[in-house]
Amino acid sequence: MRGGRTSNSSPVFAALDEQSSPDAPSPGKLRKMTTTEIRPERDSKPPMTMIFGNPTPVLQVIEPIWASIRWLRYLVLPLVLVAGYAASRNWTELGDSMSRVFATLSFAQSMLLGLLTTNFLGRTAKAVALTGYGLPPHQFGIRLLFGIIPRFYYSSRGIRSLPFPDQRRCYSAALLMRLFLFGTGVLGWTILYRNGSFLAELSLAFGITGLTVFLFTANPIWRADGYRWVTAFFERPKMRSQGQ
Repeated sequence: MRGGRTSNSSPVFAALDEQSSPDAPSPGKLRKMTTTEIRPERDSKPPMTMIFGNPTPVLQVIEPIWASIRWLRYLVLPLVLVAGYAASRNWTELGDSMSRVFATLSFAQSMLLGLLTTNFLGRTAKAVALTGYGLPPHQFGIRLLFGIIPRFYYSSRGIRSLPFPDQRRCYSAALLMRLFLFGTGVLGWTILYRNGSFLAELSLAFGITGLTVFLFTANPIWRADGYRWVTAFFERPKMRSQGQ
């Protein structure tokens, strides 16, 4: 309840509620927001992006399934702790495995597959979370970071129209997915490495890429999910520009 009015989760009311904050936009700018900024991105395409199609129908099928197992996110932190313990107990073997396989072509291929999978699952987790709040992305494709690094892309402009707690849940969905990949990858390697199988190598690659991508995107220095989660936590979407 704010100002005698029941809170509403729609994008328009979310923008109106922010009028009471010190950083609230002027009425003229607010009218512009209601027609541009809070509307999900449909037609505009970022540069260096190849759009494959509209993922909304698929996301709307996945979202109810995702919602039914949402409680699993509470197991991610224990999973990471168990994986860290398992890695410390097998530290010598882990170092030997990494030294041996880093130089192999198959491991390089596994790392590439791990990076693409981590990027795809993290962004899909955030897209499914957005769909649950009634803002499904309308574009899916591949975007080139710095013009050379391919990354999967979902349009997500409408996320800024959500209340700040819901924004945090969307950003954390991608971060938790990367931690989940780290935990399952390391545990999979712990179980399989004695057999010397390709699955052990693949699991190790997934664990390494999951942790690496998590540390990079969780770092608030970069404009990634970690930075955006922090701005939503402090309810200051323009934190970096205001701090300069």
